[in-house]
Amino acid sequence: MKKQAFIFIILAGLLWGTSGIFVHYLAPFGFSSLQLVFFRTVVSTLVKSLSYIPSAALCSFWVQCFCSAEVMDK
Repeated sequence: MKKQAFIFIILAGLLWGTSGIFVHYLAPFGFSSLQLVFFRTVVSTLVKSLSYIPSAALCSFWVQCFCSAEVMDK
């Protein structure tokens, strides 16, 4: 449980650090501050929701989506 809490703290810090990226790339398109916060929240929610998927299922999904049949046969 403590390991999971530590990972969530690190993840929160990384997601907080992405705020500059969102402002840098989306502000020139005329997005308001509220819209930028919305996009950051959506991305954070998606990243956080990955932690609820069992790692075996996530690995299986990754292999099915991104690995070709040639790679799998070798």
